[in-house]
Amino acid sequence: MKTLEEITEIFKEELKDNSVELTRESTAADVDGWDSITNTNIVYAIEQKYSIRFKLREILKLKNVGDLVDTINKKLA
Repeated sequence: MKTLEEITEIFKEELKDNSVELTRESTAADVDGWDSITNTNIVYAIEQKYSIRFKLREILKLKNVGDLVDTINKKLA
């Protein structure tokens, strides 16, 4: 759950909304302001925080926040 909590903080910062609550099932449709532009900023912020890089193919496969968390954890393992 640590990764989910950490990326929730990134989402709050990038979306400038402290009320953001993410679950593993959350999608862009569930979060106000999460559009293609903010998605790019969120991905970049996650890459910076964890010193990782996503391939475009990996990003396109993500269906929800849980997939994002799993991908981050796999890269960190």
